[in-house]
Amino acid sequence: MANLHNVLILGVEGTIGKELDFGIKVSRQEVNILDKASISQAVQKYKPSAILNLASLNLRECEKNPQLAAKINVEGMANACTVATEAAIPLILISSGVVFNGVKGETFDENAMPSPRNVYGLTKYLAEKIVTSYKKGIVVRTGWL
Repeated sequence: MANLHNVLILGVEGTIGKELDFGIKVSRQEVNILDKASISQAVQKYKPSAILNLASLNLRECEKNPQLAAKINVEGMANACTVATEAAIPLILISSGVVFNGVKGETFDENAMPSPRNVYGLTKYLAEKIVTSYKKGIVVRTGWL
């Protein structure tokens, strides 16, 4: 289990990141999720027990700019995953129930097949696929936070 005080947290300027009172919080000025080298430098500097990637473009911005959504939400996650793999540390993604289309009419569980209905949900699902391809990857799907 990762020591929470030694978890490198990316995306701390967002809704969730602002509320966390643990970990090594790095700003986007220090670590650019789109620059694998800057993530790697932070891992070398702080020697974290895990990476928690909260860096993500929100729903409204994803719908306005699908290309930027793909870069931040998917390419950024791939960069974090590559660095976590090289460092042999866990990578944690906070995902969203928006990976589902909501049509089922009942609660979705971890075995339900995702079927995103918007750009945000699609990019979160693709990020999940990246993280779950890594044996130390952890996906946490949430409702509204």
